[in-house]
Amino acid sequence: MSSGAIAFVNYAELGVPMLSLRSTTSYLDPKVAPTSPTIFRCCAERATVARAIAMTPTSGDPLLDVLLHGPLFRFADWPVEAVPKAAAGVYSIWDQARLLYVGMSGRGADEARVQQAQSVGRPWGLATRLASHASGRRSGDQFCVYVADFLVLPELAPEEIAEIVRRELSFDDCVKRYIRHRMCFRFVETQSGAEAMRLEAVARAGGLGQLPILNPCH
Repeated sequence: MSSGAIAFVNYAELGVPMLSLRSTTSYLDPKVAPTSPTIFRCCAERATVARAIAMTPTSGDPLLDVLLHGPLFRFADWPVEAVPKAAAGVYSIWDQARLLYVGMSGRGADEARVQQAQSVGRPWGLATRLASHASGRRSGDQFCVYVADFLVLPELAPEEIAEIVRRELSFDDCVKRYIRHRMCFRFVETQSGAEAMRLEAVARAGGLGQLPILNPCH
C-alpha cells in the first residue's frame, strides 16, 4: 500500500495487559463453573460459555466468512463509500491478521426500523459507528477508549505524556492517527439489530478463529 501503510504491532512487546480489561469488560469469573451466567454487555443476551460455543456456526457461515475474509477497508481512507449510509450490522477491526475488536450497530432495531432508517437517507447504524471510531474521539466511544488505554498510551514517550497533561498535544489526535495508520475493518449488513447482536456475540466468543484483543467474550 502506498499511503497509510499498516504497521504490525507486537502486542506482547507493548505489554497489553489482557487481564486488566476485567475492569471494563465483562468476563466469566474463573472460580465459577463454565455454565454460570456471563454478562456479555455487547452481546445479544445473557449467555453461558457453553451456549456461546453452541451458537458458533460452521466455517461456511456466510456472515462470519465476510467478517473474516471479506473486503478489507482502511480507516485511513475514511469515509469509505462501500459502507451503507443506513444499515444494521457487525464489523471486525484488524491490525493485519490480528483481530482487535468486534462491534455492532442497530441495537434494538427490528426490520421495520432498519427499513425506516434507510428510507430517511441520513447516516445511521454502521456508518455512524465506524465514523465515530475513525474520529479517534474517546468521548462516548468505547473502542477509542480501549485503543487509547491499551495500544496508544504504552507507545507514548514521557515528553508526549507531559505535553498531553499541559494540553499542548491532543490525546484524541494520537488515537486518531493510530487508528488511521494501523487499522482496517470488515463489515456485514444484517436485517435487524437482533441478528447483529447474535452475530457479534459469536464473533467475540471466537467465531472468527481468535478472540478479539480488546473486547473478547470468554
